[in-house]
Amino acid sequence: MKYFLVETSEGVFEIEDLVHSKIEVRVSASDITYHYFSRGNPGSGIKLRINDVSVLNNTDFSASRDTLVLIHGWRSNNVSTMNLIVRQSVLSQDDVNVIVVDWNPAADRNYISAKSSVVPVGNYIATFIQALVSTYGLQLSRISCVGHSLGAHVCGAAGAALNGLLHHIVGLDPALPLYSVSNIDDRLDTTDAQFVQIIHTNGGLLGFAASIGHSDYFPNGGRSQPGCGLDIAGGCAHSRAYIYYDESISANENLFISRQCSSYTDYSRSSWFPSHACICRYIRKLCCFAALEVGSQYGKSNGCGNRNHLSPSPFAREPLNISIINKKYKSVLVAVAFFIPDYNASNTEYFLVETRQGLFRVEDLINSEIETTAEPPDVKYHYFSKANPNKAIVAEYKNVSIFAQSDFNVSKDTFLIIHGWKDNNTAEVNVGVREALLPKHDVNVFVIDWYQIAKRNYVTARHAVSHLGKYIAYFIQDLVSTYHLQISRVACIGFSLGAHICGNLGEALNGDLQYIVGLDPSSPLFLLSYTGDRLDRSDAQFVEVIHTSSWIAFLPPIGHADYYPNGGVEQPGCGDYFFRNCSHHRSYKFYAESISANDNEFVSKLCPSFADYTHGHCNSNPESVMGATHFMSVFTAGFRALSI
Repeated sequence: MKYFLVETSEGVFEIEDLVHSKIEVRVSASDITYHYFSRGNPGSGIKLRINDVSVLNNTDFSASRDTLVLIHGWRSNNVSTMNLIVRQSVLSQDDVNVIVVDWNPAADRNYISAKSSVVPVGNYIATFIQALVSTYGLQLSRISCVGHSLGAHVCGAAGAALNGLLHHIVGLDPALPLYSVSNIDDRLDTTDAQFVQIIHTNGGLLGFAASIGHSDYFPNGGRSQPGCGLDIAGGCAHSRAYIYYDESISANENLFISRQCSSYTDYSRSSWFPSHACICRYIRKLCCFAALEVGSQYGKSNGCGNRNHLSPSPFAREPLNISIINKKYKSVLVAVAFFIPDYNASNTEYFLVETRQGLFRVEDLINSEIETTAEPPDVKYHYFSKANPNKAIVAEYKNVSIFAQSDFNVSKDTFLIIHGWKDNNTAEVNVGVREALLPKHDVNVFVIDWYQIAKRNYVTARHAVSHLGKYIAYFIQDLVSTYHLQISRVACIGFSLGAHICGNLGEALNGDLQYIVGLDPSSPLFLLSYTGDRLDRSDAQFVEVIHTSSWIAFLPPIGHADYYPNGGVEQPGCGDYFFRNCSHHRSYKFYAESISANDNEFVSKLCPSFADYTHGHCNSNPESVMGATHFMSVFTAGFRALSI
């Protein structure tokens, strides 16, 4: 079965079955109504049906004006928020015909029924438009269609039925469930109009993450939106598409400026770009584009393409959500930073936590109180070796003398493994990495257990990171003074919050550690701009970072060498799993595999972005092997891409 979570109008969540639900009703032409608005009649629509367009004879409808068709999404109707706000903004700016399509009798069914109605509804709308053409001489090249969610695909179906002659389609976060990138027969695509523009705001959950238009815009990375908080069903981010579009209609020319870019990561890293674009609105005179991959340029620039201004968003968090597009796209990708009013923002930021029992609960990242302060006895040290790979010798604070009766040997390299939040010494990262290291290398391994703090709320655990790093540094210094351990032969491997504990450990040891491997370092409540309590490249002689998820971990490079398996945003096989733990945990699984892999596996290329990597632009660039830093003497710092 495949499901997704639906938030009802009452704020209750329901599970929608995408496979076994039955098609409840077949759509007919009589199920669709058309509501005409104009500048002279902006508030009270004139209701039409497919067989009575002559009603417009007694209105101010004019074929000499541009015509905009608005189509709502699933479980909506003609008075949905999208229709209301876009219609009002359009008519306040321009003298156009606006037709709001209401297909609620089909849209209000289960998702499978609504999705199966998309093409028939589009065909009926095309028939209605052809009636306007034959009755009033309306030109298809002066008609644009704006659709949200499933409504975007309805626009596409109508456009396809009209042989792609519509002037312009705007797809507002086109619905993803039960659609695919490869099958364009029943979804919006570039053949459905002369120009197809997409605004992505909840890519990968409710909307497409892939580029499917001539010009695709990805506000704030296009996946989650600032101010939406937990948004476990994605509805808030999904609806932002029409809010952003509505704002762009009435905004000043220096707002909603975008840059043509191969990925959002490239956009976020750079202060200058060779090409420019802004959001195209709905009629020709308001459109402006960069040099796009289309046969001709529709409309002329109104000047916004020449600006370098990017307006800050009050929704923006530190660090700003960013993502790497990790597929090959024939279309243009456009990244956007927006200034928009705070519609539903909250000063509380949440995320969903999977417990050790496999249950889920909400974690408040801002307003939770610090439950306790970390102390040295909260940390335990479990020693393993090649001769003793499974049964640990456990040391506590100031008890390093216990290792005198073991095979601990300072002539060997020493590895520290540090788990993340809610874990302990038996965590999968500890077991997996230890079991990969010891069969292949004769080294000392210390598994660090800080469960007494890690089991607390996130705010408490995050607050303890710097203290824990210092306490572990004391332990290392005791090994130095007792056994003459060389710090330059010590490496630290940390997962999630554990990566930052490694960083604080390294800082307390003046950056003398041999190297640190940060396995998808956690991002909540850390700042990219502030390195004082997070992992950074000054914490060891060499810092390697493996990025596998963008939702709960750092995506920007923060080490000497940053590896981005499969783009580093989400991982194959993890599905549309909105808790994102699966991709997060892949970091240590990949790392453990890389330790025992052959030398020709896990090979990466130095590359400015994953998009450049997938397009073959980095084939001649320097290579390195992810996870093999302890066997390499020469490195070139930078972004490293690889497919796994």
